[in-house]
Amino acid sequence: MEQNFNVSYSSNLVVSANIYMNYPIEIIADHEFGNLLVEFKDRKPVKDAEGEAFVIIGVDERGRLSYISIIPDDEDLKKLIKEIKNA
Repeated sequence: MEQNFNVSYSSNLVVSANIYMNYPIEIIADHEFGNLLVEFKDRKPVKDAEGEAFVIIGVDERGRLSYISIIPDDEDLKKLIKEIKNA
C-alpha cells in the first residue's frame, strides 16, 4: 500500500494533512477554538446528523492524531453511525 503525505500549516488551523492510501483525508485542528474536522475529500455527503456524543481523541508522542472514538447519545446520530460501511 503506497502512502504519500502532504502536510501544510497555517496560523489558526494547525494541521491540514492529505494522506493518500485509497483516498485523500484532510485533518484540520483549530488551536484557537479547539475544533477538529476530519474530511474525506473525494466523498460528497448525501445526509448528515448531529447530536450529543462522548468523544475520545488519542494523540501519539509527537502530538499527531492517532484515533477518534465517537460514542453517540443522540439516537439520530447513533442510527447514522450504524449505517457507515467499513469498506
